[in-house]
Amino acid sequence: MPTAIAAVPSATTAGSTPDIPILLEIPRAGVSAQVEPVGVTGGDMAAPSTWWDVGWLSINPRPGQVGNAVIDGHLDSPSGAAVFWRLSSLQAGDQVVVTTAAGQKLQFDVVDIESYAVADIPLDTVFGPASTPQLNLITCAGTWDTAKQAYDRRLVVYTRLEST
Repeated sequence: MPTAIAAVPSATTAGSTPDIPILLEIPRAGVSAQVEPVGVTGGDMAAPSTWWDVGWLSINPRPGQVGNAVIDGHLDSPSGAAVFWRLSSLQAGDQVVVTTAAGQKLQFDVVDIESYAVADIPLDTVFGPASTPQLNLITCAGTWDTAKQAYDRRLVVYTRLEST
């Protein structure tokens, strides 16, 4: 489920490890998943190591920090649905909760959902700098291309940290 990253912003992940994300919960989509840090492999955001975990792009900001934090997850697996199978069911206003290693719960609100052809993903919008704390969720979508062993689209759910 790789997603090409043309230009990754410089990391703004200063701080101690207690703010590392460890759990992602999305009530409407039935998601409660462990978060693993992932990097970039061959210019693409790496996918999480299991069908039921999610991956946080650790070179980007951590959820709750100013900028675009990005978490990806698999849509499906060889045996059926995976962690982000129901991500497309989200609607503006739905809640996404990230729990940090220190036990802090950060609540994000869905503001937009978009589907893009793989070649048309607005990389700067998804991965680039932002002036507010945002969390973007990404998974595969569209039609499975057997020859390429990949889907032809990506679904991106844009969220913003809820004001306290």
